[in-house]
Amino acid sequence: MAIPNTITPNDMTDAIKMIDTGVYVVPSVRRSTRYCLVWAGKQFRHFPPKEIIRLAYDIKHLNNEELWGFSGGEEANNFCRNRGFVIIEDCGGAPH
Repeated sequence: MAIPNTITPNDMTDAIKMIDTGVYVVPSVRRSTRYCLVWAGKQFRHFPPKEIIRLAYDIKHLNNEELWGFSGGEEANNFCRNRGFVIIEDCGGAPH
């Protein structure tokens, strides 16, 4: 399944805010060690692109059904970049 184009930058920002404020904690098995999304200048905060997309989808559809069937890496990174977000590589040492 491709990432739905219905996910907007606002949906993604809502997901990021949930992680940033601790409302949602990214499970350790879903923390990216290679790529992370930089938001609001918080380059040392760890926002995994694939998890941001999953959470944004869940927020938008309010159905508690996780979005699966898409890859991390370039697919998720390009989706985020196309919506105006910055992705950096090698953030394995970034705090979660």
